[in-house]
Amino acid sequence: MTPFCPNPECEAEIEENWNRCPECECDLNLNGQQLDEKSQQSDENTQYTLLPPKTSQLPTYTYKPPPKSSNGFGTLSLILAIIGCFCFAYVFGPIAMILGGIGISKDDSPSRAKAGLVFGIFVLCFGIISLIFSIPFLIFSF
Repeated sequence: MTPFCPNPECEAEIEENWNRCPECECDLNLNGQQLDEKSQQSDENTQYTLLPPKTSQLPTYTYKPPPKSSNGFGTLSLILAIIGCFCFAYVFGPIAMILGGIGISKDDSPSRAKAGLVFGIFVLCFGIISLIFSIPFLIFSF
């Protein structure tokens, strides 16, 4: 048989070895028959505040280094487009366009990639137009 709290307002079930009631927190003597003077006062004016549970872990913070500046595709695209103006426009123009398209999506600052793409298109168009105008001269030179 489990004993009950001697406080008439509480009467919660308690264990025999407890010194305090878990409900009303009144002091229990060894025999559980007498109440302390403080526990006989009414608990109506007592306000309880709930504390957040204690955690043993500290918050962890992860460090993310800033991204490395990478403008390699755009720079290479622009350089190949400039070389294509002087020689091998059919080779360097499309390569400059491909690298410019990749650089627009992957470079940190896509402005060089856009310039290389546009300049590669211009070089390829210039090469095609020069081929079209040079064909009659090649045909009639023989």
